[in-house]
Amino acid sequence: MTPASNSKGEVLYAYPYLPGTETQWEGWNYPGVPTPGYPPRFANMDLPGQYLRYLADQTKRERGDPLSFDFDRDPASLDRARRIYDAASVDLRAFKARDGKILLWHGWADGSIMATSSIGYYEDVMKYMGGRKQTEDFFRLFLVPGVHHGGGGPGLTDFDALTALENWVEKGEAPDRLLACRPTTGVVERCRPVFPYPILAHYSGKGDPKQAESFEPFDPSHH
Repeated sequence: MTPASNSKGEVLYAYPYLPGTETQWEGWNYPGVPTPGYPPRFANMDLPGQYLRYLADQTKRERGDPLSFDFDRDPASLDRARRIYDAASVDLRAFKARDGKILLWHGWADGSIMATSSIGYYEDVMKYMGGRKQTEDFFRLFLVPGVHHGGGGPGLTDFDALTALENWVEKGEAPDRLLACRPTTGVVERCRPVFPYPILAHYSGKGDPKQAESFEPFDPSHH
C-alpha cells in the first residue's frame, strides 16, 4: 500500500491503508454496505461520495464519484474540507502553559483515518515542542490494537481513556498505560496494557498471554 500520489509522483497524502484495517474498508468506501459498528440506517449513506459532493467542494457536486477522482485535477477541491477539519498545528505552547493535558488514542484497525497519521502528528509536535520529554508531560498518544474508527472492532475494544485523562488533569497522575480488554458475550476474553507511544507492549516470555500482567513495556528508542 502506497501513499496517494499524482502523475508526477508528488505525495498528496502520506498515510495509506494499513494491514488490519480491512474490516472497515467496505463501509467507508462503498455505498450500500453497512459500516461496522454503525446502525443499519447508515448502510446507504455513500460516505465517500457525500463527502466529495457536500463537504469537500459544494461547487463541484458532479465530481461526487470517488472512483472518478482525478489525482492531478481534483485535490484542490478538497481545500474547503481542509479548512474545516484540519487540526495540524503543532504549536501547543499556549495550551501547555495553561496546564492543559491531551490524551489522544487511535485504533490500529481504523479504516477511515489511519493510526499512522496520529503518529505523524505526535512526532511533529515532539519536534516543535523540543523533544519527547517536553511533550509527554502534557500530551500522550495511545495506539489500541484492533479498534475501529471511534470504537468497536475485532480487537481490544474495552478501555477507559476518559478516567485516565480525568486523573491526569484532576490528580496529576500521568497515564503510563491503559488497560485494554476484549469482551465476548459479557466475558473478558483477553487483556493487554497499551503504553504511550512509542513504548510497546512486549510479552515477557512467561505467564498467560491473555493476561495483561504477562506484558511489559518495551521502548524501541532505547535499543
